[in-house]
Amino acid sequence: MGIEIEKKFIVKNVPLELNSYKCSEIVQGYIAVEESYAEVRVRYIDNKYILTIKSDKTNCRLEEECTLNVWQGKRLLDFCKDRVIRKTRYYIPYNGATIELDIFKGALEGLMIAEVEFKNIDEMKNFVVPLWFGVDITDDKRYKNKNLAIYGL
Repeated sequence: MGIEIEKKFIVKNVPLELNSYKCSEIVQGYIAVEESYAEVRVRYIDNKYILTIKSDKTNCRLEEECTLNVWQGKRLLDFCKDRVIRKTRYYIPYNGATIELDIFKGALEGLMIAEVEFKNIDEMKNFVVPLWFGVDITDDKRYKNKNLAIYGL
């Protein structure tokens, strides 16, 4: 089982040429969400379906993933019904880390969130925030992907 250590920020303006960075189209649906406990999601990214279970903490949480076959992935996305988000994710190298910039589509059009994952707590504490990042939303439950999928903004 892995541990995910991350920080999330709202982005208002992206002062970068996004075309020069690798990106992925993501469809992400939520099968089960328990407030203050865990989430079970299925994600389609880079021609793969991935089932993920995460604990419900803020910047440091347990995470387990497994790859699904196409039939399983499509079937599980069907279970998500309207609890689905769509976004383009850009992978931006920055000071030895990778910023994952999500630009949302559909009902969340216009929302941009930058997320950075860290190897340990010290790395997270020493992270120098780029000038183009906005407000830190790591602890703001409204911006968790599961809540965006269920409630929108």
